[in-house]
Amino acid sequence: MDEEVKYTVVWLILVVFTVIEVQLIGISLVYTIIILTILLLAGVKAILVAGFFQHLFYEKKYIGIFYASSVFMIVAIILTWTFGR
Repeated sequence: MDEEVKYTVVWLILVVFTVIEVQLIGISLVYTIIILTILLLAGVKAILVAGFFQHLFYEKKYIGIFYASSVFMIVAIILTWTFGR
C-alpha cells in the first residue's frame, strides 16, 4: 500500500474513534461503560499513533518490547498510586 494512503487511512480511523468518543458522552449509558469504552478507544488510538506515526511497527522487535514494558510499568505505578491507599 502506498505510504500516503496508509497514513490517510490511519488518520481517518483516528478521526472516527475521536468522534465516537465525543458522541459517547451524550449517550445515556452506565457511566462505567462509557469510561471503559473511551479508555479502550484511547488505547487503540495510542497504539496506532505510536505504531505508524512514530514508526514503532517498523523498528526492531526489542524496541517494541522495551516500549511495551515501559508502558506496563507506568500503568502499574499509576494503579498502585491510585488504589494502594
